Amino acid sequence: QILSRPKVLLLHLKRFALAEKPRVEVTNVHSEDHTKENASEPKRAPPVEMTIRKNKAPVVLDSTISLGPIVPVEADKENSQDGPMATYDVKSVAHHIGGTSWSGHYTCDAVRESESKISSPSKKKTEQWVSFDDGVTSATTADQVLKSEKSQKTAYMLLYMVQE
Repeated sequence: QILSRPKVLLLHLKRFALAEKPRVEVTNVHSEDHTKENASEPKRAPPVEMTIRKNKAPVVLDSTISLGPIVPVEADKENSQDGPMATYDVKSVAHHIGGTSWSGHYTCDAVRESESKISSPSKKKTEQWVSFDDGVTSATTADQVLKSEKSQKTAYMLLYMVQE
């Protein structure tokens, strides 16, 4: 149960799953195991190997989400300053590129906020999406981050902040 709405949500997508993979038992037709003496022995099932596989299924990445359907009414009253049903905006997406849990490459797309240079009482902030890949940073767009098939298949962690 969610007791109160957080200001920040960090969603960790479970991209790795434990899977059983039967080992193939190799037998030598010339070995003693195939003699008539051993024919009455029960056959052992081949041992099972546990592997970790990556789930590369695309995930729909929404620019906004709401906890409205799962937050109890008491939490809404406690957090009324956020509005009746707090809505969250995506601020960052971390990606895992690779096929295994023990190898791969991590990249991140995030929003960089800056205040408008125009002097106004509202001090409007502008948002620019930036891609981080080791030492390389480049400008990108929300559509590229949220709607591209590659991004939807490699998204690993999503950071959302409550709307102000």
